[in-house]
Amino acid sequence: MTPSWLVSSQNHLMAMVGYIADEALRGGLPFPRVREDELLYVLHKLLDLRLWTGTLWAAFSDAPSANSTSPPAVNPNLPPSALIADVVKRSSVAHLFCFYPVLCEIASIPRKTPAAWVSVASPLVGGRAFLDI
Repeated sequence: MTPSWLVSSQNHLMAMVGYIADEALRGGLPFPRVREDELLYVLHKLLDLRLWTGTLWAAFSDAPSANSTSPPAVNPNLPPSALIADVVKRSSVAHLFCFYPVLCEIASIPRKTPAAWVSVASPLVGGRAFLDI
């Protein structure tokens, strides 16, 4: 049986990939507000999601059931790149690293930042509103 967080992540991935594909078709036309709201919802859910430490690592291991209850210790003798990848997969936010290529594509879409993405709860700086983007 597939874990619910994995199904949810796959649905989020499909929504983000769909957004990127639609952007290529739309050219310079702005997205409908509903489409932007959908993307924001997905991004917020991914940001709020916390996995049990080691869950993603165990899911991709040779023995997921055994490694989910008692994962082996991190091997410090791994090459640096493999060591970093191993530690990241054990993180509670490991799913964000899996979505990195898609998140980079979304961030690189050459558009003006939608107004809904700008925080309006910003303090006044020098008598003017300071917006966090």
